[in-house]
Amino acid sequence: MTSIVKRYFDAFNAKDLPGMLDCVTDDLAHHVNEGDIRKGKSAFETFCRHMSQCYDETLTDMVIFLSPDETRAAAEYVVNGTYLETMLGFLRQGGKNTGCRQGRFSIFVTVSFRASRHVIISPTGSNRCPDAMTLEIRRLTGDALSEALPQVAALRIEVFRDWPYLYDGDIEYEEAYLAPYKTTPETVLIGAYAGAQLVGASTGMPLAAHDEDFRAAFDGSPYDPSRIFYCAESVLLPQYRGLGVGHRFFELREAVARAQGLTMSVFCAVRRAPDHPARPPNYRPLDAFWHKRGYRPLLGVTAHFTWKDVGDIEETRKPLDFWGRELGPTG
Repeated sequence: MTSIVKRYFDAFNAKDLPGMLDCVTDDLAHHVNEGDIRKGKSAFETFCRHMSQCYDETLTDMVIFLSPDETRAAAEYVVNGTYLETMLGFLRQGGKNTGCRQGRFSIFVTVSFRASRHVIISPTGSNRCPDAMTLEIRRLTGDALSEALPQVAALRIEVFRDWPYLYDGDIEYEEAYLAPYKTTPETVLIGAYAGAQLVGASTGMPLAAHDEDFRAAFDGSPYDPSRIFYCAESVLLPQYRGLGVGHRFFELREAVARAQGLTMSVFCAVRRAPDHPARPPNYRPLDAFWHKRGYRPLLGVTAHFTWKDVGDIEETRKPLDFWGRELGPTG
């Protein structure tokens, strides 16, 4: 069994994807760090191809462990790598991205035999940055806000590329979209930092200050746009989710809304067909989280926007349904 595990990792270091795929079964279950389980060789191949476009990684200092009956194995190794292209909200430096993945981490991989020459590989460790559990979340203003906007643009492109938005964005559009946050006093930008690195962001502004397309969604509804605060977006890198950042984003924006004398908070979310071919099989919508925050769907309040989905040639129009809650004097 040691030989096939070693062969897999040798193929990884050689950037030999066919060699890696030859070591896994068709019913592979890939437990992604801090993410959903990807099932099947095809999904695993897609993941590996995407990672190879974004990172150049080599594994060193490897130790392989075997169970007494040699039906299971674990490997500990060190990841050494650099970013190859802009993703995950990290800044460009010298034509490459830098970030915590350049550090050295021990990661365990459990392996189970399914056939004489195939294995299932399931990472069970974590490649989080050492400071992932000590995030600093703060409102950005002035120069700090202006300096963070290019990073927020990169975060939006990366996070919204995933389901359900499938957004195939570009940095120039994003920077233009975010420009009002530098010039409109009522806007709010909240950043989540792991050390000096921006890993998440949340924005908002009074609905009356936002684009007409957003305000038009409330035409004919019982809701008065002049008293509404619009929570525009929250984006957070996957490895930092589950730490309560989403709740903090909402708390801070709602506090700003109250301070501005607004009495209702809303946001919108894209609506996708239940049978959409890109929908991940284990996808769990955020409805339960939103309900926990006190938000409910605003029936009949829907905006429509166009963007190009990943893999598409042209832009298509999508519905975005609004959720809202009345704001009391405190959270």
